[in-house]
Amino acid sequence: MSDLHSAPIVSGLGYAVEDVAGTPPRSFEDFRGEVSFSVRAGEHAHDVVGIGEASGEGATVHEKMGGPGGKDVRTWRITRADGGFVAEHVLH
Repeated sequence: MSDLHSAPIVSGLGYAVEDVAGTPPRSFEDFRGEVSFSVRAGEHAHDVVGIGEASGEGATVHEKMGGPGGKDVRTWRITRADGGFVAEHVLH
């Protein structure tokens, strides 16, 4: 997955999850452990690489700079919406 950042990430904006490791997401379990996924809001796309935890209600992914072992960049909350998955940058 490339390091794709076409615009700043906006907190509270839902980004549609396009794929997880190149395939459409099927469940929150797809976001568990070392994970990479692509999100899009309109024309703005972003690739996320990090470490995720899943529960029955959603998933949380801690995005890392430079891959799973890198510095924390931001936290994403993954939920279901409109027959797919949405990622939202959350502040802690």
